[in-house]
Amino acid sequence: MHNILSRMQKVFDKPLIIVGGITILGALLRLYHLGYKPLWLDEAVFYWISKSSNVQVVINQNAVTVNTPPLFLLLLHFIMKIGDSEVILRLLPCLGGVASIPAIYLLSRQFIDRFPSYLTALIVAIAPTQVEYSQQVREYSLTFLISIIILTLFFMQVHSPSLKNWVLMTLSMVIGIFLQYGLALMIIALNLVCAIMILSIKHNRKSLLIRWSLAQFIVLSSVVVLYYVSLNKQFRVGLGATSTSSFLSGDYWNGSFRSLFSFAVSNTRNIFDFAFPGYVFLFLGLVGFIFILLKKNNIAIMMFAFPIILTFILSLPKLYPYNGDRHDIFLTPMIYVLAGFGIRYLLNLDHLRWVVLPLLLFITYFGFKSNFDYLKYPGVENIRPVVTALSKNFETGDKIYVYYSAKPAFTYYYRDNIESQIYGISSRGDPNKYYQEIDKLLLTYNRIWLVFSHCYSNECELIPKYVSEKHRVDLIASDNGTWLYIVH
Repeated sequence: MHNILSRMQKVFDKPLIIVGGITILGALLRLYHLGYKPLWLDEAVFYWISKSSNVQVVINQNAVTVNTPPLFLLLLHFIMKIGDSEVILRLLPCLGGVASIPAIYLLSRQFIDRFPSYLTALIVAIAPTQVEYSQQVREYSLTFLISIIILTLFFMQVHSPSLKNWVLMTLSMVIGIFLQYGLALMIIALNLVCAIMILSIKHNRKSLLIRWSLAQFIVLSSVVVLYYVSLNKQFRVGLGATSTSSFLSGDYWNGSFRSLFSFAVSNTRNIFDFAFPGYVFLFLGLVGFIFILLKKNNIAIMMFAFPIILTFILSLPKLYPYNGDRHDIFLTPMIYVLAGFGIRYLLNLDHLRWVVLPLLLFITYFGFKSNFDYLKYPGVENIRPVVTALSKNFETGDKIYVYYSAKPAFTYYYRDNIESQIYGISSRGDPNKYYQEIDKLLLTYNRIWLVFSHCYSNECELIPKYVSEKHRVDLIASDNGTWLYIVH
């Protein structure tokens, strides 16, 4: 028995083996069914932008079509030279998600011991949110990875200044600026952390200030470039809580002082749930936060709290969303580290260390169950049955009316009869314009196919109902947020 325990101890003393095994586990979860779900609206929009003929077109299309910096779309543009299947399109986010597992271990090791850092990496490996966004053609898994790298290099540069750490930290911040706007908030928060640290130290204050100022000058220069490349155009289109971003309504304060406390508490809780759902993870995070307060680990407190506080403040005037959603994924690395602090604290309690095992078993069970439920799910907008049914039943002389939000995904999968496709205008909240479009088509054509997905409100019910008042309308195929009707 002693020999077995001794051998196990030797294995746990080898991070390459343990972290490598955890990373392989996370990779298997992220690779499984990578191409199983069809592209949904956002993924398909990114596909069509990145499919553009050259880099400048991609940058221009990004600036006027979506509210993101251009880096991910440019990377996708070059990836698509290999191919454009779902697996290839999702390969970059998948790799980013896999790389985040050893990266979170390295971040955790800046603060806590090896064993709790292993468990922090395990939690990230099986976190349902991380698996989900590692399988979507969006920038979020890479945002998570870059946010970990920025935090790690910031900590290393502050504690062990070197030219190498300074260069890598500055480079990661520049990449972050061009990857997701939320990372700019993290960098601003780290500026506040660094300012406080500079004021609190007595030695090497001048050299730290000079190095940090130079790094931020380079980052600020990148912001200026980004403004002229994308941001100025996106401001005209509308960033923030616009009428077309109704799904973000819960991410902003409604302006009532009575609701301010509730907004702060519930939305902060949502961010913890976004990192890993459930009371067990929340408990570990709260224990970790209390632990760093008691230990007066000021840098850990600031690196966790300042980005969250800044994002919360900006959500009040509706400048940036604050809630448990993908836009705030850059806030989650230090939340995982907090859970690691909580594990470390419990392990150090002689009479309570046994509690860690059932807590981790519950987290592991819940993580695998949630992941397998998600991985088997055919997708929020399964357009494939619609395309299959249309391909079998389309006849010469038919017209296909494609609801505007269905166009990106539908045209990715349905490449036939392009001349017969009519793309509806965007008229959110005013279905009369859709009615006019279809009425005009029905004056000329005997059979019209109606294709719907990613419907706004109940528009995809209202339109067929309106048409059925004067014509025969049959539902031919539907599945998870997609519908195909034929109008005779």
